[in-house]
Amino acid sequence: MKVKNQLIKIIKEAKGDMLGFGLEEDDILDAISKNKKLSCNLLNMKKNKDDNSEEGKKLKNISLQKLRKKFKKKNTDIIIGNLAEVKNFYSFFVKDSIYLTKGDIYLYSYEKNEIQKVIKKYERYHTNISSISCQDGIILKLDVKKVTSTRLKDMKCSMLDKIDTTVDIITEIIST
Repeated sequence: MKVKNQLIKIIKEAKGDMLGFGLEEDDILDAISKNKKLSCNLLNMKKNKDDNSEEGKKLKNISLQKLRKKFKKKNTDIIIGNLAEVKNFYSFFVKDSIYLTKGDIYLYSYEKNEIQKVIKKYERYHTNISSISCQDGIILKLDVKKVTSTRLKDMKCSMLDKIDTTVDIITEIIST
């Protein structure tokens, strides 16, 4: 099964508040708009052709940097997103996604090495991680129902991320 088909299956079964990012394929957007049990907010979404349509009313465009300002703690039931969209924002996306979600987080990627980086960052918060292998990529299912985060834990993980980034930059400089 392809990633797109698996995401459509997940969206059809979902209910509650959903936060999505990088979901730009028309089939996925149609599945979101057809699910009446789902209220959805999309980040970095392409603009709808017709603002008066049902999709235009259901789907909102919110900046990725303002997640904590727009949403309350543990207010979102499910997050579905593309890892390519948040590649530059890993430093705060991981802690914000745990802060916001009371259900599951589904992250998909078509690159294997990106998955390993994200798994490493989420393991610091002791999340339950399972992966769904597809023909053209991987979907990570992160269960954050029992995960709690504190400012101290967030600062510790942020420092570890900065150290990892610095080590990666130094190794790239040395290897070239």
